[in-house]
Amino acid sequence: MASFKQNPNTGYWYFVIDVGKDMITGKRKQKTISKDDKGRNFESERAARRYAVKVEEEIERGRKFDSVKFSDYLKDYFEKVAVEKISEVTYNQQWMTTRLYIIPYLGHHKIDKINDEIIEKYYAKLLANGVSRAYIALIRIVLSKAFKHALKKRLIMENPMYLVTTPAYKPESKTVWTPEQIDHFLEVTKESKFYALYILAESTGMRRGEMLALEWDDIDFENARVTINKSLKYTKKKGLHISGPKTENSRRTITIPQYTIEVLREHKKNQLEGVRIVFDNFGEYYSPGLVSDNFLRDCKRSNLPSSTLHGLRHAHASYLLSIGYSVADVAARLGDTKETVMKTYAHVLPNTQNEIAAALDRRKCVDKQSPIDQKSPEICE
Repeated sequence: MASFKQNPNTGYWYFVIDVGKDMITGKRKQKTISKDDKGRNFESERAARRYAVKVEEEIERGRKFDSVKFSDYLKDYFEKVAVEKISEVTYNQQWMTTRLYIIPYLGHHKIDKINDEIIEKYYAKLLANGVSRAYIALIRIVLSKAFKHALKKRLIMENPMYLVTTPAYKPESKTVWTPEQIDHFLEVTKESKFYALYILAESTGMRRGEMLALEWDDIDFENARVTINKSLKYTKKKGLHISGPKTENSRRTITIPQYTIEVLREHKKNQLEGVRIVFDNFGEYYSPGLVSDNFLRDCKRSNLPSSTLHGLRHAHASYLLSIGYSVADVAARLGDTKETVMKTYAHVLPNTQNEIAAALDRRKCVDKQSPIDQKSPEICE
């Protein structure tokens, strides 16, 4: 049961409520609550009692009221939760963002006191300090995941991100080369030491780290298949190292075209005998950054619109979708989810709405005719 009192200095009401027992001492724990989850004071006993009922219901459902500082929660979240769910590169990027742009602004708040107004004011301050909308979009991803986990653990009563209006951000449209432009690029770079890698990228949509981690045992020349089960990454802590693929969806075996097989055969002939790495640098792995820099130089030599090595992945997916392959087929080939493919490549998906409407019109036309004298749907207009 809660006990209600009025602050003689301010006139506002507050209440003291039991929130369970201390896990170590077994003693009863109490919490004083003077504001609601929007940070508003209780102007009457009735308002305090109404909110106390809500709090008691949350306690019954298992909400924890050991409120922690947001900075402490974020550190714990990254050390125990995020590290298990995202790749090392993504982890490092998101933790740096948290350390530099989230904790200094929001870290001092108790996690259950952060509401949509606080976050929107925080966004406004970031914009005023010159932080780009693109970076704020990244910050939003981190906050959404962190608060979602806090809600799951009953550390908060509701996720404040559901009510937050994020500053509008429209990503720059990606430059996607046409098949003709890719053919031109490959013709210009035929003598490049990375020609075989470019061929593999444009014909499979593989990620840079996936290609650089390949060993010859991963390529089945007889059945024209490549198995993708690892990735090459670089971090300051570990340097160049092999890790698992980006996600579980990234583990896959895909078929590759015959022209790619022939290029890979020729590439292997030109290597020193006994080298196990497909794209080796004197028997060692190439740095991902070095490969990307070479691509940019080759791109300039080709006099094509500026793009990146990852752009070949986009070109591969866009081409397959444009000629009618399903989202599920393309997602499986790329090692992505169907949702990611839909979101990334919605602009190239065939618009079949007109065809659907026409098909329904043809069906109605058939239905209205005598069963003895029906025209075929193809000629019914």
